[in-house]
Amino acid sequence: MFPHRVEHRPLLARARHLGAALSGYDALYAALAEATDGRLGTGDQAFAATARTQLGLDVADLSGS
Repeated sequence: MFPHRVEHRPLLARARHLGAALSGYDALYAALAEATDGRLGTGDQAFAATARTQLGLDVADLSGS
């Protein structure tokens, strides 16, 4: 199933909007999760908290803690 490549250009407008609260990389991952109704997996607890509370995304905690 993985790896799977995704064209980033369709995500850029939404990622730019999310860039006010997230880094560029994180914004692209969040935009992808939104666009696909997918679950966001991250080990970054700050990113996870922002994605959950501000964006309402389903987040898988991969921090190991």
